[in-house]
Amino acid sequence: MPHMKDWNVPILLGTNTDEGTSFGTTGTDTDEECIEQLISSKRWVLNREQATKLLTFYPNDPALGCPYGWGNTTWPNLGLMYKRYESMAGDLTMVGPRRLLAQNMVKYRNEVYSYRWDVPALNTSSTIGVGHFAEIPFVFANPVQNITALGDDPARLELGNLAARMWTSFVVDLDPNGHNGMCLIIIEKLDIGRNLTYAVANIPQWPQYSQETSNFVFRLPKDGSYIETDTYRADGIDYINSIPR
Repeated sequence: MPHMKDWNVPILLGTNTDEGTSFGTTGTDTDEECIEQLISSKRWVLNREQATKLLTFYPNDPALGCPYGWGNTTWPNLGLMYKRYESMAGDLTMVGPRRLLAQNMVKYRNEVYSYRWDVPALNTSSTIGVGHFAEIPFVFANPVQNITALGDDPARLELGNLAARMWTSFVVDLDPNGHNGMCLIIIEKLDIGRNLTYAVANIPQWPQYSQETSNFVFRLPKDGSYIETDTYRADGIDYINSIPR
């Protein structure tokens, strides 16, 4: 990635578990249909040779496809290779670029923090899973806006409170781990939320990507969040990131 040294800034970045359902397509039933869709898509640029090779890293195994975590569940009406194609689409558009950016940014800054969001938006279909934008209402901790509301589930509201504190802590102190103190200062200055309990217990330390090649994984309930090594689907994503853009 040329000119990376010119982007010498701290960064908090991440992707959602099932990005592919937001950027893929439906109706792919065969290898050839997958290849044709990969070639014709306007979201990326692949030639036939690259698209054909990409399929070798993403086997037609529903248990490995996107949305993830549904085992061998399939939705034939969306295409026999729906989960396979969505997996490739998500890694091409979001997960691959996120990993590549994190890997390169740590050459210049220690303050690089990566996450994987694993909580679906409110009332999301199982065929979509944890799609693109799912984390946004949590990060802004806004339970009342109508487009992507958090709802009234206490666990979701608590997770939103945690995420908002983490993002705010990063903005103020370049470290998202200040969610038990830094955000208290900010909220008091804004003169809101004085009756809240500010300490967030049982939350793992979010490591710098330069120290651990890992993601903070947001889960429900909030204390189910954990740290994962950022090596999933390594072969496919490594190939994607080797293709000149």
